[in-house]
Amino acid sequence: SGLILIVIGGSTELILLLILLCGIILLFTAARIRRTYSASLIPVNKRYLDSQTVFRELGNWGDERLWPVIEEYSSSRNADMRMMSVKLLASTGSGRSFEELVKLYDREADTALKELIARSMGRFYAYNTRPFIEKLLKEPNQRVRANALYSLNRMNCNWKRHLKPLVKQFLFENSIRVQIEAACFLWEAGETHDRENVTAFLNGLLGSTNPNRRSAGLYLIGLLKPADWGEVLVENLTSTSLQVFRKSIEIILRSAAPAVKSRALQKVQTLGREHIAITGRTIDVIGSSLWDTLVGFLPQASNRRMVFELVRSLRLIADSIRSSGHKWSLSEDTAVTINNWIINELENVYRDGFIWYKFTEANRSREITGVLENALRENIIRTCEWAVNAMVLLDKKGVLSWRHNDINIKERAQRHDLIEIIESTSYQRIGSLVLPLLKINSWEYIYKAGKSNFHFKDKAAQNGLLYFISSDNRWLCFCGLYTYALLSVEKKPDPAVTEVLRMLVNDPSPQISLAARDILENQAQTDIKKSLAFEYLERVLLFKKCSLFKNVGAEKLLELAEIAQEAAYEKDSVISAQGQISDHLYLVKKGSIRVVKSNGPVERVLSTVREGETYGEIGLFTQATRSASAVANENCELYIIKRGPFKKLLLEIPDIAYSLLEVLSERLRKSGEEMVEIRSALRDS
Repeated sequence: SGLILIVIGGSTELILLLILLCGIILLFTAARIRRTYSASLIPVNKRYLDSQTVFRELGNWGDERLWPVIEEYSSSRNADMRMMSVKLLASTGSGRSFEELVKLYDREADTALKELIARSMGRFYAYNTRPFIEKLLKEPNQRVRANALYSLNRMNCNWKRHLKPLVKQFLFENSIRVQIEAACFLWEAGETHDRENVTAFLNGLLGSTNPNRRSAGLYLIGLLKPADWGEVLVENLTSTSLQVFRKSIEIILRSAAPAVKSRALQKVQTLGREHIAITGRTIDVIGSSLWDTLVGFLPQASNRRMVFELVRSLRLIADSIRSSGHKWSLSEDTAVTINNWIINELENVYRDGFIWYKFTEANRSREITGVLENALRENIIRTCEWAVNAMVLLDKKGVLSWRHNDINIKERAQRHDLIEIIESTSYQRIGSLVLPLLKINSWEYIYKAGKSNFHFKDKAAQNGLLYFISSDNRWLCFCGLYTYALLSVEKKPDPAVTEVLRMLVNDPSPQISLAARDILENQAQTDIKKSLAFEYLERVLLFKKCSLFKNVGAEKLLELAEIAQEAAYEKDSVISAQGQISDHLYLVKKGSIRVVKSNGPVERVLSTVREGETYGEIGLFTQATRSASAVANENCELYIIKRGPFKKLLLEIPDIAYSLLEVLSERLRKSGEEMVEIRSALRDS
């Protein structure tokens, strides 16, 4: 720099030019550093292989590499390893593999493994396979027979037509699985008489009032694909049975023509929230084959809930497409739809914060308003997650390349990382709206940002609680009712609120309906809090404090609150005894319990479970005998969740299963660390 100034001499213009040039270089360098730093915050996107791809690749190995692995796995004492060997053998389709599968079947005692072998014969269609298939079809185990028929239906060979007399008998079996596979075989054979019998069987299933048989009929129609089969499935979407709806939408989305899929999605968005949620979960399972269908339908979607499910599903599919090394594309109409939808959702959240700020200026009792305030904060985080999904889908440059579960914005540190990333991107509209919500310094901050971005007027905030009670967000509505019940004690009822309450009495949500009815009866504050609906709400609030459920949405936890049973124990009472079958989850509502390990007359306290903590999670899966007893440290109250209803709930709400896995994994990690420390201590001693 000194040499340059000497060369320049006293020229003012050149000095100013030098200063300008240095400034530009510094700005460019700072921007580059910031971009590099922001990029380092984005988790590395790894490529994931599904199990089928792994088996296909292993199947392409030469015999010298593959057979030692197969021999080791097939002779293992571990049933899972032997199942792995069956899948490897099935992936090759060679004569040697077939002979090995026959030997494994003959010596195998595990029923599940025999069933897997029967289902894995589809690639072995040489004539010498026939005696083994006939043997499987005569097995007393119905699942083995059904799986053998499944394999037979997938064999591309001529000799299987000779088995038709045997298969015909299976159409009149008492096992629906065997009947369905037999029907597929006879339909494929193509003879008029056989098809007439199958059609009669199919019509009997579709006309059944039993949801299980009717669902089986829908499954069969998706396999056979007779005339107008897609329309039959679309008509069944309006069935009162969720099981029938689930099967109909699954078969349509898996197998139907694009036009039928579009009509089905149109019909789904006219149905209830649960139907839309089931559709979303079905799309998640089917995956990337639905990308074009969803992208094409999204601009036609008019239901907010439907748009949310489709955007969420597209984000998950986008992750799988990227992890496979490919890229996705959106039509212009779809991109506009996603952008308009998320801007509208963000506006609603800002309106919530705007009205809440004005309401809390007049009602500063945190004890009364805290429940609704927490619900609003949770809704803000959830909407920010939606906005991030939208930003990733609209990201044409591929900068936002992390998977949906790589950044958890519920965690403060990861939320700050996301703020840094967004500040360095070019999403000026969506990003500028999301940032204040992620920072959420105060309600006044959101109030001012809402006024600035959406020009809200203070007059619009006069509705106060009425606005939240009228919300189409069911959890906000429920919490609004709870807050109103506490504030309205010994006050003259608000006519506008009373009118809304009368409407909510008929709400599809049983908790909201019951809460509205209780409030209309003008109960005292103490009685209101004892309302069954509000007891469920308070259960949810306790569950949210528990590490097992803290990342699960409050609205979803309402279903858990309904299946939880309350029990009280006096001090030193045995809650569960060592050696008993463990099939209950315990959550401490009040007091504490101690976990005691007995070894003859010697007892040792392993841990203390306090208020808001759980005990017995592992038993929900294993049903093994308890390795220790649980004893009340003091008079305590517990929530007890039984294994059966909980397992059913896990299928409907995967978020709970994910949280459970996280907690159990963390406990396993800590146990491993403790074992290492104990071993080190013993070695040192």
